[in-house]
Amino acid sequence: METDSSTDCSFDEDSTSLQDEDTAYYQNQTDRARAYLEEAGIDLNMDESGGLTVLMTAAWENRYELVENLLAAGVAAHSVNAASGDTALILAASLGHAEVVRQLLGVPGLALDHANQNGDTALMLASSGNSPEVVELLIKRGADVNLVNRRHGYTALMLASAYGCVGALQKLAAAPGIELNRANSRGNTALILACSERHADEVECLLAAGAATTPIGSQGLTAFGVAIEEKHVPVVELLLAHDPESGDTFNASSELQDAFSVTVTDLLIARDRASPFDIAEPLVFFRTLSELIRVDGDTRPLLQWLMKQGVLMACAQELVALLAPAGAWAPGADRGGRGDRRQQRLVYCISAVAQLEYRGTAERVQNIYQQAGASPEGVDKLDKIARVQLGAVASSASTAAALLGGELINLLIDHCLQQTSPKYEVRVSLLQECLVQAGFIEPLATAVASGWQAVLAGMQQKQISVPAGLSFVGIMEHIHKHVIGEAQTMLAHALKERFKEHALLSSFQMMLPPKQDEAMHVLFQTQCNWLSQFCEQSLESN
Repeated sequence: METDSSTDCSFDEDSTSLQDEDTAYYQNQTDRARAYLEEAGIDLNMDESGGLTVLMTAAWENRYELVENLLAAGVAAHSVNAASGDTALILAASLGHAEVVRQLLGVPGLALDHANQNGDTALMLASSGNSPEVVELLIKRGADVNLVNRRHGYTALMLASAYGCVGALQKLAAAPGIELNRANSRGNTALILACSERHADEVECLLAAGAATTPIGSQGLTAFGVAIEEKHVPVVELLLAHDPESGDTFNASSELQDAFSVTVTDLLIARDRASPFDIAEPLVFFRTLSELIRVDGDTRPLLQWLMKQGVLMACAQELVALLAPAGAWAPGADRGGRGDRRQQRLVYCISAVAQLEYRGTAERVQNIYQQAGASPEGVDKLDKIARVQLGAVASSASTAAALLGGELINLLIDHCLQQTSPKYEVRVSLLQECLVQAGFIEPLATAVASGWQAVLAGMQQKQISVPAGLSFVGIMEHIHKHVIGEAQTMLAHALKERFKEHALLSSFQMMLPPKQDEAMHVLFQTQCNWLSQFCEQSLESN
């Protein structure tokens, strides 16, 4: 087939024409740039002070129009300052001049990863200066994101982390091939550096990108350990949310129990606690609690036991402070009094904790978390758990008080009957002694003993119908059953009269001036309440 030479010629002519147009375009652009520079009085070959070229100065001053004309006029973009090792790109990048950097990156063969005398590349300086737009431009052009400063051993990612440059860090963390867990010359990763500088936003960014929490840094600590050393709760919260097991090495008992360690401990306790701890047997719970109170004031055993039950440390500390007066009945305490110290201690613990919700405890607990610097979310989370726990403890104390009060009232009736002779004469002093040993305060024991004596004295004035045909023994048994059957009601009547006369309060005030001993007053009030309830319930049921 014959070839149409005219067609081939026309194609070549068009191609040549296009090339000529491109050459003319660039020539015109260069001419215009040279004219612009000549009019501005700028010598292309001039070096300014310190060995800076005109292009370097323009890049440093962010004169992007001048940079554009200099590049168009053919000024070399690869020049290096002999003193500092800086290039125009490094100078523009270090100050975040994104438009100048964009123009420079259009130069073919530009050395992106050139390092100055300090070992810093353009990417490193843009990262430490928090210039995310410049960082993104350099990454897209192909800058090495994992390059290490040979003098100091850090990467751009480490610089952004250490200096708190979250915008630059986000661009770097998302860069293809980025080595998130690379360590510097001292062994610290970007995450450890962010933790050591208390940069919560940077920590969150690195964790979201997949940074590991397990590497050990220069201090022999993981990121969590560094956060603990820096006492920065927001970072601790982030690490625990990312890796709930990262805090298992924290030993609250070995730390000072300040607001920070209390808050961290509570965050650890609350990791997997969706609901409050369960007090299945309130009386058992409070008996154990009361037995851990020591007269020497050592609160650690009680604090640790409460925390093992799942109680937040902030709540546990409040409970320990609330129960401190119970040390008056701890083993070895010398109050010069009588009675069952264990029972008195238990009664005090229950009655004091039952008033927990009215003492502003929840507000003090919340203040601890706020003082430690926890995030609003962290404060809200812990505060909700603390309020539920405090409510549960107070509620269980009320339940335990009712159970213990019932036990002691039954014991009281038994002692009254045991200290009554076959002739229905009351051994008052022995009855009083038994009640004191059972845990009742002496004025109340005296009131019960004298009240019971009055009951039996009154019975001697009453006539009791006895079925005919009973033997003497049968008659005595019949009377005895009557006394037992009526004992509760009769004692309730007698005690109610004594409460009316305020004799109990008067005798107590004589024994101990009001508010001189909080623990004694709490005991007295609690036991008075029990006896009052006993009177009301006994008389209502009859």
